[in-house]
Amino acid sequence: MLRISKRGSRGLRSRERGRSGGRGGALPKKQRKVRVEKLPPIPGLDLILETAAHLAGEKGEKVVKALAAGELTDEDLAKRTNLQVNQVRSILYTLHENRIVTYRREREENSGWYVYYWRIDPDRALDYLRQHRMEVLKKLEERLAEEESKIFFACEGGCIRMPYEEAAEIEFRCPSCGGTLQLQDNTAIINSLRARIERLQREFA
Repeated sequence: MLRISKRGSRGLRSRERGRSGGRGGALPKKQRKVRVEKLPPIPGLDLILETAAHLAGEKGEKVVKALAAGELTDEDLAKRTNLQVNQVRSILYTLHENRIVTYRREREENSGWYVYYWRIDPDRALDYLRQHRMEVLKKLEERLAEEESKIFFACEGGCIRMPYEEAAEIEFRCPSCGGTLQLQDNTAIINSLRARIERLQREFA
């Protein structure tokens, strides 16, 4: 875990290794118990996991799943997710910047280092998700309006697709391959856009 001294410098605390007085060598290293402060069930966890995956990929989703059990340090998260500590820190910073997670810090009395405990911030995370989905919904609605109001032509080879006005200007010839631009039935595109819009609207309801 990242620890910061009370003077503000950074570093990692070294751990003592116990050694026996005889010839037997070093004693087995005692495993530190992972401290987990239990949190109440997190509302909207599935949506938060989806957002974490969007922001930080599969590894980000793994980190958030681990934090769903309670707050953890970056080292504890690395152990639970089988990721490198540096990877976990990078993911945590990304999630923190996007208001998915937050942290508290405690100073260890003996060393003076600060220890950071991370947790999911459900209210801020859901606010971010709602804002993001509102932006997506707006773009989908604009795209649907365009698809419903225009006639489209597409290259037979799949090179290009454009509205009638633009296709007419180039005499219905593909500028890439020279093929003929054909009238396209966009019914499937319209139905797909409507379905996506309806799903998002249900989630906001």
